[in-house]
Amino acid sequence: MKILQVIDSPWAIGALAQVIHQKNLHLDMDMMIIHPKELRANVAEHSALFLEYITRTKPDIVHFHYWDVANTLRPLLPEGMKVMLTHHNQKNLLTHDWSSFDRLVVHTKKAKEILTNAGYSNVEIIQHGIDIERFRFKET
Repeated sequence: MKILQVIDSPWAIGALAQVIHQKNLHLDMDMMIIHPKELRANVAEHSALFLEYITRTKPDIVHFHYWDVANTLRPLLPEGMKVMLTHHNQKNLLTHDWSSFDRLVVHTKKAKEILTNAGYSNVEIIQHGIDIERFRFKET
């Protein structure tokens, strides 16, 4: 299975997406960086690059990690292509229609509840993991 993760930057959300790749080495995963501000500044150029990549690599699933980029580029994908969107926060959960996405991923029960109550049945919770070894608790 070939999966394209579309991220906004190599840090933050990109780091989270990289963990998905590292923990699923049995899958053929690739990443494409499209920052929402850059996309809005030149929709035609970034859309063309995105479509060229999709045409050349033919992924089975496109996994968007940023709602604004997903809303702009999702309509360009060929019919029948599986598309996921991960909402990395609870902002903008109900500002758009997500019914064209095959799967919505959220990180909290509250986010799932919001989307489920709005009529979405294709919502999964995958919580952020915390490596406790990287944190030191302050006892004051």
